[in-house]
This record gives sequence, C-alpha cells and structure tokens, in this order.
Amino acid sequence: MAVTTLSLVVVGVTFVKAQQPQILPASDGTWALAASPAIDGNASNAAGWNMMIDGWKGEAGFFTEEAVSFSAQGAALTVSYPAEAPAEDCACAARSVALGLVSSKQQFQYGFFEASVQIADADGITSSFWLQGASGEINVLDYTRGNPTGSLGAHCFGADKGDGDISKKVEFDATDAVQTGTAPVQVYGVDWSSEAIKFYQDGVLTATLTASDDVFACLNQPMNVIMSTEVAASSVPEGLGTTTMEVSAFQYWTTAESEVVDPVDPVVEDDTEGEDDTEGEDDTEGEDDTEGEDDTEGEDDTEGEDEKGTAPNTSGASSAFAAMLAATVGGGIAAMLV
Repeated sequence: MAVTTLSLVVVGVTFVKAQQPQILPASDGTWALAASPAIDGNASNAAGWNMMIDGWKGEAGFFTEEAVSFSAQGAALTVSYPAEAPAEDCACAARSVALGLVSSKQQFQYGFFEASVQIADADGITSSFWLQGASGEINVLDYTRGNPTGSLGAHCFGADKGDGDISKKVEFDATDAVQTGTAPVQVYGVDWSSEAIKFYQDGVLTATLTASDDVFACLNQPMNVIMSTEVAASSVPEGLGTTTMEVSAFQYWTTAESEVVDPVDPVVEDDTEGEDDTEGEDDTEGEDDTEGEDDTEGEDDTEGEDEKGTAPNTSGASSAFAAMLAATVGGGIAAMLV
C-alpha cells in the first residue's frame, strides 16, 4: 500500500503527516471512551445521530436522510447530482444537489473528538467535521476539493451585539488532497478543554487556541458534533455526478470536566433564503489578543468571512442555535480541509 505524505504549512512551519495515526487519549484513567456518539462499523451507530438539521439548506443543494448510510465500513455522506428536492425546500431557489450530514443527538462540552475521514473527491464539494454551539463553532476539518489550502480554527457569532463575528483560523497546505484521484483516509481530532483547544491530524499537533485568543471565550458552551458535505459555491460544480465523504470511524473521549447535554424538543426557525441570521449570543468582547501563549500562527478573521455560519440544531438544546446555522456553509467550508 502506497504511503502518501501530506504537509501542513502554518506560517513557515511544516508538519509532516504521520505514517501511523495515533489516538491522543492514553488508557491511564484520565480519559474514558464514550459509547455514543460513535462510528465504528456497527449499524446501531445510527441511533446516536440525526441525518437532518431542520431549516438548514444550501444554495445549490439540499440535505436528505437518503444521502446518509451506515455500514460495516462506517458512515457514508453522499453527494449526488442531479437530484430533485422536496417542493417545500425549493420555494426560493432551484436546489438540485442532494447532500449528506450527520449531527449528534446530544451536545458535548470538553473532551477529545476524533474522526477518520476520506474527503469527497469531486472538485467544488466541501467535506467538514466540526462542533457547533449556540454562539460558536470549532472547525476540525473543513476542506473544499480543488482548493490548494484548507483551514481549521474557531468562530464566534457576535453580529447581534454589534461586535461582528470573531474568527481564528489556521490555513494548511492540501496539495495531496488536490492532486490525488482519491484522497487518503486521514484522522482529524480536537482536544477541547477549559484551558485550550488543540487540533491534531494523524496524531500530529497542528494548532492550539488558548484564552489569549479572543475567540476562545465564546466557546464555553455545549456543542453538537457535525460531519457534512456541501456545495462550496452557489452553483453546481461542472461535471458533478456522485461523490461520497467516508467516515470510517468516530470516537468521543471524556475527561472529568466533560459534560453531556441530552436533547430536548427543538424550537426551529426555517430560513429558506439561506441568509445568516446570527441570532446567537457572543460572550467575546474586544479584539483578538494573541499576546499570550498561542501556537496558531494563522490569520485572525474578525469579519467572520469564510465561516460556515449558523443553522438550526436538531438536538433542540438551544432555540438560539435554531436561528443561527443558516445555509452559508458552502462559503466557509470552501476554505477548509476541517
């Protein structure tokens, strides 16, 4: 089996893909593997995930449960074109690309989240792995096939307070994913604690966010785990047929400070126009101060551009979240390999 090397470039520092992916948490009693949500080749895994987020619609695509399947190989999130969207989803646009996603039924705060992913191999299609709360998100894998770079980081939604969105992003080189006909399976993880957010790829630490980053404060909240496909632009990519984002494994490890929030009945606001409502709360104030100990050398994007935005949360844990995750996903995922 051929070994592919992927270099991650962060302001002049190159991280070389590990030959053997490593799981961060050690079996020393500090970490505990949660039974759910999980993706491990067991058909029962589907019970921990929703396959739709009510009211979240892409500009050129629509999410459908039929685009998601669980098997012994894991979870498959399939993109297909042409496809006919339900009539109620097409009041304002001709959405003709079927998209797949999974969103955890529970919300989680703190722990280690890890997924083995093979990105969709069609240009213009975004593959993502991220955590989404009422007023912020942590992007672990966000990449649009065909782009030379991707990015990871975090995003706070603060437009409702007049503060504007706050982001911290780290770009990485995605040359291998661009050049190969079939992208390699890679392991993406995030170690999220009250003190830091550490991003990993194939066992290699690639970036760190701490309290010195202004974006960090708003992330102190329960979040859903989401993996999704999306059309990066407002139009269908040329030559698009069928492609799949394969998630062969997902694990969630807890620590003493980890919290799990069970779902409640959702309060959903439907946004068929695909606009970013940004109704969530933002606890961050002021500008991003990277004076402290911060290993991320990427750009600070205080304009909130290139982010997935917001959409309703099917776990229903927050009605504010239901007004947020509107269909700007394509624009933000387009810059990332999360």
